Amino acid sequence: MQPTGIPDPPAPATRDVLLRHGAFLSGLSWTPVISALGPGVNVHAPDLPGHRHAPSPPAWTVAAMTGVIARDIGRPVHVCGHSLGGMVALQLALSAPHLVASLTLVESSAGTNDTALNRSGTRLSSLLIRTLPVPALAALFAADLAGPDPALRQEVQRSVMAYRSRREELLGIWEAVASFDAWPHLSRVGVPTLIVTGARNPRTAPQARQLQAGIPGAQGRVIPGAGHLLPQQQPVRLAQILHEFWSAARQT
Repeated sequence: MQPTGIPDPPAPATRDVLLRHGAFLSGLSWTPVISALGPGVNVHAPDLPGHRHAPSPPAWTVAAMTGVIARDIGRPVHVCGHSLGGMVALQLALSAPHLVASLTLVESSAGTNDTALNRSGTRLSSLLIRTLPVPALAALFAADLAGPDPALRQEVQRSVMAYRSRREELLGIWEAVASFDAWPHLSRVGVPTLIVTGARNPRTAPQARQLQAGIPGAQGRVIPGAGHLLPQQQPVRLAQILHEFWSAARQT
């Protein structure tokens, strides 16, 4: 066959992406999103320190978790975090911005003690986590987060039940969530930022608005049909939004 002189189309650009999961879950919770992202994305979704098989961090704080993670990042990556993973992603953008190509916070916040109502909720959650047996906590988390979806409820219950013999880790993870406070530092975030929330979870909407107002140039998206477990509930739509955001971030 004679050459046509028309070059082959270029291969799609590969994006390096780091996905961080929520408290008591694992990197497996990102599986539906990873499938939906398709080719051209080099995805890493390891377990957060202290979760599943990952060793505990040197201290039960978001900053300590972030320090462990930062040591394994060799070049700038698109960082996307859900819930506690979003707190870790936000801390990474603050403490090591040279490692963050863009920041996406999914159903997350800069801390849970920003208002009197949230402080009360944090204290109540802390009391329940310290006093209830793990099976009761697993059922409570599943009902609150997964709603009527039986498969997702079972997934959450299994994840929390893994801490039945690891009470210290369970308490430590919650302490990291409850003690995090990055609200005073949002103006220092200097990377392209996207805030994503689920329309079925009104509890995160006020904090999402605060994040968008506090982080320079931050964008906000609300996904219908999703609650707090948005990556599992609307993975295809989230993947589409991420691709759009990453493409725009690359051009800035």
